[in-house]
Parts: sequence; structure tokens; C-alpha cells
Amino acid sequence: MDLQAFALTSRSISLPHLTGAHLARPDLKGSPPRMHPVHRLLLSTGLLALTVATPGQPARAHEGHDHDDAPPPPRQAIAGGITLEAATDQVELVLKGPVPRAGEPFPVRLLLADHATNRPVGQARIDLEMGGATVATASAVPARAPGIYEATLSVTVPGEVQIICSLSAGGLDDLVVLEGLVVQPRGAGGEAFRWPLAVGSGAGLLAIWALGWWAWRGKRKVAGAAALAVLFASGLPAMAHEGHDHEAPVAPPVGVGTPIVIAKESQFLLGITTRPTVRREVAERLEWLGHVVPPVRAVATLHAPVEGHLVPPVRSELGSRVRKGQTLAIVEQILSSSDQIQLASDRLRLATERAQLETALAQARREHDRARLEHERLQGIRDLVAGKLVVEAETTRRKAADAVAGLEKQLGAFQRLSPPSLEQARRFPIVAPFDGLLVEAHATPGEHVDPSKTLFQVLDPSVMWVEADVFERDLGRLSGVREARITVEAFPGTTFRGRLVSVGQTLDPESRTVPARFAVPNPDGRLRTGLFARVGADVGERRRVLSVPVEALSELQGRKVVFVHTSAEVFVAREVTPGTVEAGQVAILAGLVAGDRVVVEGVYQVRSTAERGGRR
Repeated sequence: MDLQAFALTSRSISLPHLTGAHLARPDLKGSPPRMHPVHRLLLSTGLLALTVATPGQPARAHEGHDHDDAPPPPRQAIAGGITLEAATDQVELVLKGPVPRAGEPFPVRLLLADHATNRPVGQARIDLEMGGATVATASAVPARAPGIYEATLSVTVPGEVQIICSLSAGGLDDLVVLEGLVVQPRGAGGEAFRWPLAVGSGAGLLAIWALGWWAWRGKRKVAGAAALAVLFASGLPAMAHEGHDHEAPVAPPVGVGTPIVIAKESQFLLGITTRPTVRREVAERLEWLGHVVPPVRAVATLHAPVEGHLVPPVRSELGSRVRKGQTLAIVEQILSSSDQIQLASDRLRLATERAQLETALAQARREHDRARLEHERLQGIRDLVAGKLVVEAETTRRKAADAVAGLEKQLGAFQRLSPPSLEQARRFPIVAPFDGLLVEAHATPGEHVDPSKTLFQVLDPSVMWVEADVFERDLGRLSGVREARITVEAFPGTTFRGRLVSVGQTLDPESRTVPARFAVPNPDGRLRTGLFARVGADVGERRRVLSVPVEALSELQGRKVVFVHTSAEVFVAREVTPGTVEAGQVAILAGLVAGDRVVVEGVYQVRSTAERGGRR
């Protein structure tokens, strides 16, 4: 009710009952006495202040502009009531509900999560037993969301009770005890009776009203106005309420070590999961940046052997596999008329020489046959002829055989050098020197080419090099390195192993680094030329340290932190000192202890809650 409504109400109040006849002034026209407007305003304000202070009426409206809102729904009542929590090595259980009263139904919501991962446990059977002065039992039923269950309890005798929860879900069997539930007597609670405030406010306002009446009757206008101002200053603030002030103060962000409160329901909704810290063996690691390059002997650049034009077919599919000796393109040489005449003359000369060679070969074969037969004849009559004749026949046969072999070799060379036609004599094939991938192709059928142009590049990707830029300060420790672990952004979570093959001898004057090359097996061809890489080499002795997943590492207010799940609905940001990263795990040199449950999924949501003031 506003001030105008109270003023209207005051008009309907009988004047003699409130002020007496001496407070009224006669109307000039003889009308019945009525209250002075100033008195009416003062009285209305006093009634308003008394109404505010009187029990049963709220001093401030809540959460909006409608002061006749219906009672909040049960979910709001549960959220604003009691919260109990307990945990075992297997599960974490949270109970929420209104303040329980003896003999009244007590609806509760149970939130069940896995203790290690904080994932909701669904399809569980939860049997509740309340101990104390009286014993009550109930079974929880699953709600719509996984991990959330509902039950209704009832206790007839007030006092502190204990809730024993028997859990079973799949292979999970556990017993959780919730302590600290206090059952209130029937009818206890309610809004506090504010008689001291009512009496004090009423007496003060009536005194100010009397002072204003006295000042006005005594024609002391200034004193009356002052009393009126004091009255308004003391009464009007009671009429202000939250609904009229929408600029609520923004909570400052929380820092490292400050609790971050997130309701269990919100944790389930946001998918916040945890993982306990573990210990693993790590060694001190040196890390450098690098890039993938092909080995020198694994790359072949092919050019046109002569000037001419390309004739189909031409291989141009980048990334396709080629075999050793496979023809990639054919260059047809361009000849002038004089060149063609010279080529024809050369072919005729070669043909003549070939014919002569074939004639000489035939003659040599005949002589070899005669020498062989003579040797065989003398071998048959060795006892009748001199041994000298047999030796001479053997020598003649061997010379004839050598002559035949030499002429056959020359004839084979002539056959390779002498094409069967002029067209084939003008064509020069370009072939792959080894098995590999076609990584460059700059050839088009019919294109005019010359030996200066690169046509193809073939790469054998079975082994690639990763060239790392080793800092000057690390050169002394590089001598003991034989192997390195290599990662590339293109394949997160994959680690390649490389063997150190060479270290440069020249220091770059600007970057103060020396190139070191690591040979990396690449059977599936994932490593490609030009990819950026991170190279890590272990040095020193290995030691056991705590580690967490890389995704758990975050930053809050400029510090490296991880978020630790300390209780069911509380997280804390812990500042940590990260170490080396290996296989998706980062070593934590300081800031955590074994068994801490760190957030691995939903890190962004927890950090956002911390930046908004630490509550969600």
C-alpha cells in the first residue's frame, strides 16, 4: 500500500476518536470540524510507519513489484532449506529439503555422484532410514535428471536424527550416513515478532507528530516544517524495498584459495567432472621448437632431359603413390630439318654398323662351332694323338667363345641405342627414381618445357626429419641425448619418437640456436613437410611427481591454477607450479597433494563462477 492509499484511509478515520475536538478547526461555512491537511498527512505517515513495524506485515517487499505473490513452489522451498552432505570412498551424497517439523511430511532431494569423477550416478536404489527418538524409513525414486532422486520422510518426535542411506547401483554397494538433521516442533519457526520495533517506532513517530501539532498551533511554521521533514526522513525509508532498487551490487571475483560454491544440480547440468591426482615418473626435459623437413636423399626433383613438349599421358595427381621406374611424363624433342636429317643419317650409320656386327657375330659363332667340334674329336682320340694338339684345340675353342660373347654384348648395346622409329627416337621418358609420393607436379600435356624447369618432385615419406632449434645454453646437455619425443599440433595427443642424426656446427647469430635433426619413422605418412613441432628430450634421472591432465590447468588472476573439489558443493583454486608435459599429463611440482580431486571437465564454468563472485 502506498502513501496516497494511507492518506485516503486517514480521511475515513473518525477525528474525535484520534485527536479530540481541540485538534479540529471549524469550517468557514459552518461545516463539521475536520482535520487540518498537515495533521492528516502527518497522521497518515505515522500509520504507515506503524504498519511497517507491526508484526505480520513485511518491512520490505521481496524480489519484485507484486507484493501479493503466492507462496514459493516446493523447489524454491527445498533450495532455501537445509543441506546435508556425506561422502565415502565410492560416492558423494547431498540431501536438500525444507526445515523438517515433527509430524509433517518432509520432502527431500538426494543428489548422488561418483566420488572420484563427480559424475552423476543414475539408476540407483536408495533406501533411507531415520534413527533417533523414532524410526522412519523410505525409498528414493529417480527424478528426471540423472543422479537426482526424491523421497518423502516423516518424523513424529522433534530432535536430532541421523539418516542412514543404503545405496546400490550395478556393481556399487555402499552405506552413507548423514548427520546433523534437527527436526523442529510442530508450528515452530515463522516470522519473528517485532514488538520492540513496533513500540519504538510508534512512540518516536507520535512524539514527532505531537511536536509538529504544537508548532503549528503556535504559528511556528518553521518548526512544524522541520518536524514534518524529520517525520518523512524516518518513515519513508521503511517504504523502500528491493523491488525498487535493481542495481544490486556485483560480488567481486574470488581469488586463489577462496571457496567457490556451485550447487550439485548445477554441477550435473554443466558436466563438471574431476579426477584424482596420480604420481608418475618423469625426468627433467629440454624442449625446443622445430619443423618437419624431408631427408636429403628422400627427395628427387625431376627435370626435362631435353627441350620439347609433353605428350600424354602426364601424371599430375598430388599425393599419389608412384613406383620406382614408373613413367610420369614423356618429353617429345623438337627437331629442325637439319637435325632430322642428321638423326636419319645417324640411324642409317648405326643400322649399317649393326648389320656388320650381326655378320661378324654369325661368322664368330660358326668358328666357335668348328672349334668346339674339333676339340671334342681330339678329346675322343686323346690316346692316339699328341697332347699338344688337344691343348691347342681347347685354346681355339675358348677364343671363339670369347669373341661370340663380345659381339653379342655390342649387338645388345646397338639394339638399346637404335630406336625402331624416328618418332620414338625423339621421345624421352621421365621416370620415378624410387617408391614414394608425388608431392609436386608442374606438367601439363602439350606444354613446352626445357631442362631448366622442374616438372616433378617425388618424396619417400617413410622416414622424415624434424629439425629443432636448440638453444645455445642447451648444447652442453645435448651430447647425452639420443632420442626425443615429438608432438605436432595437427595430431594432438600423438607422440612421435625421433633419433638424433646430426647437430649443426654454426650458431645463428640472431636466434642463438643450432639446428639438430631427428629422424622420425613415418610409415602412415602423417608427418608432412613444414609442420611445426615441439621436441622434448629427457635429461637427468627420473623421479616420481604428481600429475594431472593438461586440460585441468587453467589461469586465474594471472596465476596458473587447478580447481580442487574439496566438498560436495565447494571448489577451491590452487596455485600450482607446472612441469613437463607427456602423453596428455602435466607434472605438478608444487601446489597439490596426492588424492586431490581436480576438475578436468567444466574448468571454464568453474573459472567463470569464480570471476563472478564464487557462487552459482
